[in-house]
Amino acid sequence: MRVSRLMMVVPCVLLMSVPVFAQQAPAAPAPTMQRYVAALGGAALSSDAAVTMGVEYGERVSKHAGAFVNYQYYDDLMSSQMKDTLTLAGTQITSATRVTRTFSGRDRGLAFTAGAKFGPTSGGVQPFAGGAVGGLNLRRTITEASLGDVTASFASQTGLGDGVVTAGQTTATKALVMGIVGVRLVKKQSYVDVTYRYGKAFHGTTIDFSQVTVGLGVAF
Repeated sequence: MRVSRLMMVVPCVLLMSVPVFAQQAPAAPAPTMQRYVAALGGAALSSDAAVTMGVEYGERVSKHAGAFVNYQYYDDLMSSQMKDTLTLAGTQITSATRVTRTFSGRDRGLAFTAGAKFGPTSGGVQPFAGGAVGGLNLRRTITEASLGDVTASFASQTGLGDGVVTAGQTTATKALVMGIVGVRLVKKQSYVDVTYRYGKAFHGTTIDFSQVTVGLGVAF
């Protein structure tokens, strides 16, 4: 009799326990990034590919938007037109003086921009798109193979230029707008992003350039 009662009780206990074991633990909430700081490095392409690096700080302002500020260094944004002008100048001076002259140059750039990125701000993988506005300062350097730095004399004596930097000058400051697309990976406090930017600078002759960067930083 006791055995039969036990056999009836065991199935009842098992049936009552099924819903308990069937219940799953609630899923952990997706991480929500409030702020981040990242160091950026990559390549910028104007007439030639050149190194670019910078820093960026951003904050979440809504479920699908964030604001950021960016400070960026560009190793060379000199236009192909200006590089062709330097080659032509070397050829003409060599022909006139019978002394070989070979010129080269680059426009180093410093940019500060502020903007917004739109996309999810929670979860481990966060695609985004956005834009930014700011300013770009260019500093032109011209060298000659045997003479070294001839920036000042070339600018003042030849009057040659491309309009990006006014003839006779060695620096220029321009308004800058940028379009941005990319994806960021956030895990706990680790932050990684891959971003493509297209920039256009205005004031005098317009210049445009592209850049691809990888950012590594901290989310908090």
